[in-house]
Amino acid sequence: MHDSPHLAAQTTHTLGRILLGGLYFMAALSHIPEWSPTVAAMQGLGVPAAPAMLAVATLVQAVGGLGLLLGWHGRLSALALAGFTVTVTYVFHAFWTLEGPMAIVEFHAFLANVGLTGAMLMAAGAGSGPWSVDAWLARRAGVRPMALQAAGAA
Repeated sequence: MHDSPHLAAQTTHTLGRILLGGLYFMAALSHIPEWSPTVAAMQGLGVPAAPAMLAVATLVQAVGGLGLLLGWHGRLSALALAGFTVTVTYVFHAFWTLEGPMAIVEFHAFLANVGLTGAMLMAAGAGSGPWSVDAWLARRAGVRPMALQAAGAA
């Protein structure tokens, strides 16, 4: 039987993982109907091979987001999304190159992405949790609960 603090921790961990994964997955899906304008914006910022880079970005966001959302390879998904977010933040939110209102807008976007990177690192450290595909697969394989905890899946 779970005690209330333990259940609360599992619940908040799972909800946080789902929300973070969903955010990246939905961002990937949003690229599809806006493909051409997004490529044009990337080209305007000097991103080389913008269509290919957008395809890679969409794939990382979709696979990483879905992995985090489901808790499947959660640590790897979170680390991949953290690396992706750092790269995107540097390239697309370079507030230090701007002046006036746009510098402020990009500064806030930069800070939001710094926060998301921190959340991804916390998710990588915590693992997928007990209510995840990772934990379910571990239980099916007969992994003991203590080993699940050490792996971040319990």
